[in-house]
Amino acid sequence: MNSETMQYASYLVRLWRHDGATGSQPTPYHAEVEHIQTGQRRHFHTPADLYAFLHQPTPTGEQNETTDD
Repeated sequence: MNSETMQYASYLVRLWRHDGATGSQPTPYHAEVEHIQTGQRRHFHTPADLYAFLHQPTPTGEQNETTDD
Protein backbone atom coordinates (compact mmCIF):
# COMPACT_ATOMS: atom_id res chain seq x y z
CA MET A 1 0.00 0.00 0.00
CA ASN A 2 1.07 3.54 -0.76
CA SER A 3 0.66 6.29 1.83
CA GLU A 4 0.47 9.96 0.89
CA THR A 5 -0.44 13.14 2.76
CA MET A 6 -2.92 15.58 1.26
CA GLN A 7 -3.94 19.04 2.38
CA TYR A 8 -7.55 19.16 3.50
CA ALA A 9 -9.92 21.94 4.46
CA SER A 10 -13.72 22.00 4.80
CA TYR A 11 -15.77 25.11 4.10
CA LEU A 12 -19.41 25.99 4.57
CA VAL A 13 -20.49 28.40 1.82
CA ARG A 14 -23.53 30.66 2.19
CA LEU A 15 -24.95 32.72 -0.70
CA TRP A 16 -27.79 35.21 -0.47
CA ARG A 17 -29.36 38.26 -2.07
CA HIS A 18 -30.83 41.20 -0.18
CA ASP A 19 -34.49 42.00 -0.79
CA GLY A 20 -35.65 45.48 -1.65
CA ALA A 21 -33.88 46.24 -4.91
CA THR A 22 -35.38 49.18 -6.74
CA GLY A 23 -35.50 49.79 -10.45
CA SER A 24 -34.19 47.36 -13.05
CA GLN A 25 -30.86 46.78 -11.29
CA PRO A 26 -30.49 43.21 -10.03
CA THR A 27 -29.85 42.79 -6.32
CA PRO A 28 -26.21 41.86 -5.74
CA TYR A 29 -25.24 38.53 -4.27
CA HIS A 30 -23.30 38.26 -1.04
CA ALA A 31 -21.37 35.25 0.22
CA GLU A 32 -19.79 34.00 3.39
CA VAL A 33 -17.30 31.16 3.73
CA GLU A 34 -16.73 29.50 7.08
CA HIS A 35 -13.63 27.34 7.56
CA ILE A 36 -14.96 24.34 9.49
CA GLN A 37 -11.70 23.41 11.23
CA THR A 38 -10.96 26.92 12.60
CA GLY A 39 -14.35 28.67 12.59
CA GLN A 40 -12.87 31.62 10.64
CA ARG A 41 -15.32 33.42 8.37
CA ARG A 42 -14.74 35.55 5.27
CA HIS A 43 -17.31 37.70 3.47
CA PHE A 44 -17.46 38.38 -0.27
CA HIS A 45 -19.46 40.95 -2.22
CA THR A 46 -19.21 39.28 -5.63
CA PRO A 47 -19.36 35.68 -6.82
CA ALA A 48 -16.05 36.28 -8.65
CA ASP A 49 -14.31 37.09 -5.35
CA LEU A 50 -15.76 33.94 -3.77
CA TYR A 51 -14.65 31.74 -6.69
CA ALA A 52 -11.15 33.23 -6.62
CA PHE A 53 -10.84 32.42 -2.90
CA LEU A 54 -12.10 28.84 -3.34
CA HIS A 55 -9.79 28.30 -6.30
CA GLN A 56 -6.68 28.95 -4.17
CA PRO A 57 -4.70 25.92 -3.01
CA THR A 58 -5.25 24.77 0.56
CA PRO A 59 -2.90 26.84 2.75
CA THR A 60 0.04 25.09 4.37
CA GLY A 61 -0.65 24.26 7.97
CA GLU A 62 -4.22 23.18 7.41
CA GLN A 63 -5.47 19.82 8.61
CA ASN A 64 -3.39 17.02 7.10
CA GLU A 65 -5.04 13.76 6.22
CA THR A 66 -3.15 10.58 5.36
CA THR A 67 -4.60 8.30 2.73
CA ASP A 68 -3.60 4.73 1.96
CA ASP A 69 -3.72 3.59 -1.65
